[in-house]
Amino acid sequence: MGLKFDSRGFTDLDELLTMVKAAEFFSWVERKDLQTVVESDLKGRYEISGDQVRARYGHSSAIPVEYDPIAPPPKLYFALTGQNLRDLQKTGLKPEGRAYVHLSVDESTAYQVGRHKATFPIVLEIDAAAAAKAGVNFYQPTKNIWLVVSVPPEYIRVIEPKRPAMAPPRVEPPPMPPSPRPRYGGFRR
Repeated sequence: MGLKFDSRGFTDLDELLTMVKAAEFFSWVERKDLQTVVESDLKGRYEISGDQVRARYGHSSAIPVEYDPIAPPPKLYFALTGQNLRDLQKTGLKPEGRAYVHLSVDESTAYQVGRHKATFPIVLEIDAAAAAKAGVNFYQPTKNIWLVVSVPPEYIRVIEPKRPAMAPPRVEPPPMPPSPRPRYGGFRR
């Protein structure tokens, strides 16, 4: 038995609950528990609408979640590893196994997201306004996340990452003088 999703990625909340309760160790879960998960997720990954629930981003779902296009801010950001830069300059940004490319609203957030794959990711600035004007559709499932199916290379610029300040080198403290050891049996004369 699998869940059925509509064209916008929604599934029936009660069907999801039935599947969760059937899983070992989760028979105690109630509808209010699923609602708590959705409401308490800091990244806003999930959405409940009436008796329906969905993952907002679609991620690697076989059915891409559909959104209404919306005008993006002038600039959006994405981070990647250096090994992916050469391909990007030829083909632009592609979802690579996901339904959409996830873009950030600021350079700092993109950098932090990119740190999941590289110690010092390369941050890209997307000329979202120009891309939208050329017909690229942008979607905003949450306040801080923007989605796009792809971004042609002409709207992408590599920017110098603002890396966090490096910690100063560790300086070893000077050795401590030996501490007097207590002598058993009294003081020496």
